[in-house]
Amino acid sequence: MNSRIRLLATVAMVVFAWPLVTVSAEPPNEATGQTTDKKVLAFYFPWYRAKPVDGRWSKWNGNDPHRHYPPEDIASPYYPLLGPYTSTPATTYRAVDSDGRVKWRTSIKWHMKWMADANIDVVVVSWWGRKDRGAPETPERLPDELMPEIMQEAMAKGLKVAILRDQDSVASGTLEDQFYYILQKYAYNPAVTYDSCYWRIGGRPVLMHFGNTGAGEDATFAGVFNQVRNNRTKYGGGAPPLIISNGTPEFKGFLKDNSVDVARKIVKRAADGLFLWARGYDETWAYKEWIAKVISHAPAIAIPTVMPGFDPSEFSDNPRRVERSADHYRTAWTDTHLAWDGNPSAGAYISVTTFNDFTEADQIEPVEDYGRYRTYNTPNDPFLYITITQQEAADFKR
Repeated sequence: MNSRIRLLATVAMVVFAWPLVTVSAEPPNEATGQTTDKKVLAFYFPWYRAKPVDGRWSKWNGNDPHRHYPPEDIASPYYPLLGPYTSTPATTYRAVDSDGRVKWRTSIKWHMKWMADANIDVVVVSWWGRKDRGAPETPERLPDELMPEIMQEAMAKGLKVAILRDQDSVASGTLEDQFYYILQKYAYNPAVTYDSCYWRIGGRPVLMHFGNTGAGEDATFAGVFNQVRNNRTKYGGGAPPLIISNGTPEFKGFLKDNSVDVARKIVKRAADGLFLWARGYDETWAYKEWIAKVISHAPAIAIPTVMPGFDPSEFSDNPRRVERSADHYRTAWTDTHLAWDGNPSAGAYISVTTFNDFTEADQIEPVEDYGRYRTYNTPNDPFLYITITQQEAADFKR
């Protein structure tokens, strides 16, 4: 067998290091004497399984045993620096740390380290349902199983964690029950210490909701959102959550003229704000207008996004593409940063889509040259997008 094949229990070494950028504290606003809350979020997907460790592949084979054949062939145009890893803590991976020393860590520990180094503040975990509901082999069950590990490692690196209730969270009970479960277990759990790292704004835990972006379910969502906010006894009487809904307009031109769409989702859906999941590089001009529309429904929260590219061709038949480009990624950061200028708000936020969704190739996680796979734009630079994120996030938070 080719010795280059890395069975994941003894994953091969990584030999790259990269410079760090320090971030100075933002000075207080001269008018108010207070610092504007600026945070960078990253969407995180802990749904990978590796057959040598877990007995089966998840996501790396496209969830189709006849489409891709890991570890040599995976469902992505890029090959992770850690190899096709497991998200579970069942094994460790060898890599060269930023201090130049070789370390062994689980994939979650490496990910939290890299996100902290990239000046990311909040890890937004894609959550697909309770681990005690649905079939055990479903990859979507894994994030809930790993949440304690993720939160402990995030807390160790000074990161906050929030949950994105992704898509339909199948076989996991009603939407309100899912929200109560998340709040009880991860935001208000007296039996653990890591609940202190759950992301809060003004003392209120943030729940992000992907869901259906169409108008047909607005009344249903509004009923659920209001019920969860009002029924505080379900989570120990804690402060009600801020529920941030998906504000991406159904991939129909992204941010074209969507003032009606913004108003509908905030008012009729009774959301506390909107986040964007995707963007087109030809529409960066619209970000300032979109933010203004969202925060005009004060105190609504706006979370625009940046993404390095988008290419799901190895995983699905989705024909849509956004070209990956370091220059485009930097421009997206600059435009989104500038979009906040002149839009006064108690908090300014930018999300990264995504840290590690290799199936849609919009990840910033380090990659490597391997077989048909290549690193990012700059040869032999697996950390290119970590470095850009680090620099741009530092500039945004100054």
